[in-house]
Amino acid sequence: MSHLEVSLRTIDIDRYVQDLRDGFPGDLVNRWECFVFYRLSVLVIMLTIILSWWTVVLSALLYHTLSVLNEMQTISVKTKLYHQRMTKSLILQILVPLVTFVIPAAGSVLIFAAQIEAAEFAPLLLKIFSMGSIVHSLTLILSNTNLRKAVLRKLVSVSVIEEEKTTNALHSMVVKSVKK
Repeated sequence: MSHLEVSLRTIDIDRYVQDLRDGFPGDLVNRWECFVFYRLSVLVIMLTIILSWWTVVLSALLYHTLSVLNEMQTISVKTKLYHQRMTKSLILQILVPLVTFVIPAAGSVLIFAAQIEAAEFAPLLLKIFSMGSIVHSLTLILSNTNLRKAVLRKLVSVSVIEEEKTTNALHSMVVKSVKK
């Protein structure tokens, strides 16, 4: 590092320290001096290359799967439709984590790497991160017909049992009050 870069970084750190609240622990500021931004740039480039490679691989796999399904003449129409539905379900299960985790994570890394003051993005990114598991579960249930039917059957059986218990409890309360 040149002397000019060190002095500019020191000026930035001093300005940052002045803006901190009194209750902020001072030893955390010293850690900031060890951070090297060019390593983060290398990390971002590597992650971009890896994600691009996986996108190509998954796209090729998807294309191959759909083309094999379309070329098969020995399977029944019902089986072919089932395989197509399951393939679409798998595609959605790949896209949901991508949208709810990878894209917000990449956005937060880019905001940090570019040193952008973007406080309004933090709550939005946290909401997207926190919704990931809920959205993924809903996608799994809604895109898989058999799973959706099983969940609906389970919900209906639970609600019927609860209604019977409520009716019996009410009935026993009425009978007890009439007997007295």
